[in-house]
Amino acid sequence: MKLNQKGQDLVEFAIVLPIFIVMLMGAFYIILLCYNVIAINTLARDSARQLAVSSDFEVAKASIIKNMESSNGLLSSLYSWNPSSNSDDFKYEQGQDGSSIRVIMRARSQQSYTGAFFISKFIPDTIYGDSTMYWEKNKSS
Repeated sequence: MKLNQKGQDLVEFAIVLPIFIVMLMGAFYIILLCYNVIAINTLARDSARQLAVSSDFEVAKASIIKNMESSNGLLSSLYSWNPSSNSDDFKYEQGQDGSSIRVIMRARSQQSYTGAFFISKFIPDTIYGDSTMYWEKNKSS
């Protein structure tokens, strides 16, 4: 091995390392995004189920919010879900025929997030979870 080749290896490493780190960080952010999308959809489905078997929607909604807040919400810091301060984060509605319950959840990107700014430009500002369940209260009527 020649003396010049050691320097060449170091230069190649210095060029490739930042590219590799950016790709690794991008993969990490994509994983966090996927986790949050799955979490918000699961929350919407579980909430729709809880509302579908409930006779008092407001009590069920308060219980859902309390349970979510006590479990620390979404586990990553990319998105926040705060229905206590913003009613658009958790909405429910009955279907037109009154036989179904639809739940819509929304989580917004953390505006104060100061991570890798170039990657944060590529993640969506808002993610949604949407689920519809048959309202089981109608079975008895």
